Amino acid sequence: MSNEDINRSFEILGLKPDADVEEIKQAYRDLMTVWQPDKYADNSRLREQADEKITEIVGAYNTILAHKKEHESRQAQPDEQIEKVTTVIDSDDAHESIEPERQPDKSSFESSGEVKTGAVSDKAVKFFLMTCGFGVGQRLTALIKFSNPTETFFITTIIVSLCGLACWFIGRWLMRIINEKDSPKQAKIKLAWIACILGFVISLLIIVALNIVKSEIKSKEYSNCLDSIDIVKHNKNIESNPNDVKAYYCRGVVYYFIGIAQSQTIAYDRAITDFNKAIELNPKYAAAYADRGQAYRELGNYNQALADSNKAIELDQKNPFFHLYRGNTYDGLGNYDQAIVDFNKAIEINPKYVGAYHSRGEVYLKLGNYNQAIVDFNKAIEINSIFFPLYSSRGKAYHELGNYNQAIADYSKVIELDPKYAGAYFNRGLVHLKAGNTNKGIEDMKIAARLDHKDAQNALRAVGIEW
Repeated sequence: MSNEDINRSFEILGLKPDADVEEIKQAYRDLMTVWQPDKYADNSRLREQADEKITEIVGAYNTILAHKKEHESRQAQPDEQIEKVTTVIDSDDAHESIEPERQPDKSSFESSGEVKTGAVSDKAVKFFLMTCGFGVGQRLTALIKFSNPTETFFITTIIVSLCGLACWFIGRWLMRIINEKDSPKQAKIKLAWIACILGFVISLLIIVALNIVKSEIKSKEYSNCLDSIDIVKHNKNIESNPNDVKAYYCRGVVYYFIGIAQSQTIAYDRAITDFNKAIELNPKYAAAYADRGQAYRELGNYNQALADSNKAIELDQKNPFFHLYRGNTYDGLGNYDQAIVDFNKAIEINPKYVGAYHSRGEVYLKLGNYNQAIVDFNKAIEINSIFFPLYSSRGKAYHELGNYNQAIADYSKVIELDPKYAGAYFNRGLVHLKAGNTNKGIEDMKIAARLDHKDAQNALRAVGIEW
């Protein structure tokens, strides 16, 4: 593939060439959502244009992924021969005498009724084992059930054992910080306080760490499915393991995007079937509910879509995608106030979520609150300045407010980012005509008509102008 093809592919996705894989996947998802052909079911011209954009987006996405993989393979270098290092230990040093550790003065333990520090250390170790083991087991069980329910017992046992071993060494270390001259009672008090403090700190760190891992798994779960859009690969995974929850989910995601790209109802049905199976295997699989809701929404079943979005949010209230999906469903139902509530929540969770600002701005456009819509589009552009649909949406808001110069500037930016977007020429032509720039307006209309924009062709045909 040529550098020109690669650069063009990045431009189509609204990305810079140095974008990382996560940014590429996010841009792909955003564009696929923006250009869903079903949005234009009542306008055949716009639907055809959306179909062309989807084909272009999918092609660009595949080109960039192939380029990334090729680049990574060139970067990989064969391992250099590992240099063998022989450590020679001088025999004198190896056998030099070691002074025995100083033993505690047993006279300090004269009272037979008091517990010795050795006995206290055993209790401390047991305390650590119990505290850490319980904390790890509880949190890890919840984590593993999310990703693979069949491995819960095995992995939990391993982690708890490792934690127990670590706590054993901590217990031994504790004994070294106990002053040998301390009385058994003083030693016991010290150990009790240290055990309580460290037990609390360790348990807290474990809970925080496992929650971070769980969150990371969820954030990457969706994008990882887009590493391969090959149905055959997921079919093989399912054949080799009929209980592979992730394989059913990922295949459902691929079918969902096929439905968007090719406007195939059957693809959405297949996606729903796979999401059903994933939910059957793991009833707490939040992402499967969320994406099944997306498929139902594309089929026009908004009530079922809403039910699935509610379930996904019930299982994971901190996922901004789920609130965006439900907000879009409320938007489709005409419940704009509730849609804004969900978009607000998505932004609260992730203040840099471009999709949430864009969707909220679109709702404000429908409500006629053009100034607030512009605020949202401005914020989204501040985060991602090369995502051209944002400029197109802001141009509409400025157009409605009668700010023609700014509207023209925004449509010009869209054309700069996507020179083949006929809708931008058509919209800019309309604004030029309203602003009294007749020649410029007609010229934009001609370009739009040559790009097969039906409304532009009809408008020019009506006044007898060739394009």
